[in-house]
Amino acid sequence: MSAWESFWHQLTLLMTAGLAIFLAFVGDMVRLYHIQEQGGALVTKAQIFPAMLRSMLMGIIATSISQYLSAAYQVPELAGGALGGVLGYLGPSVIGVAVKYV
Repeated sequence: MSAWESFWHQLTLLMTAGLAIFLAFVGDMVRLYHIQEQGGALVTKAQIFPAMLRSMLMGIIATSISQYLSAAYQVPELAGGALGGVLGYLGPSVIGVAVKYV
């Protein structure tokens, strides 16, 4: 791989990570509003910062999984963005479930 190809690969990986983090934040906010719709606690401004932190964690995990799947099974790395949204909605509790499964 030439230096130019390596540069573009790293740039697309960075964009995938950004997309995964953004979609994880959207997924987390959807989950919070879904809980509110079902009669749970109201969504407040105080919940946005923790949602951003969870989104960063879930987005980075989604990007890592996406890169592994791309190398092992030729899945497009952009799938990490969609995976970020799913992990954002499910939240960090999915990490414990994945560890138990492995």
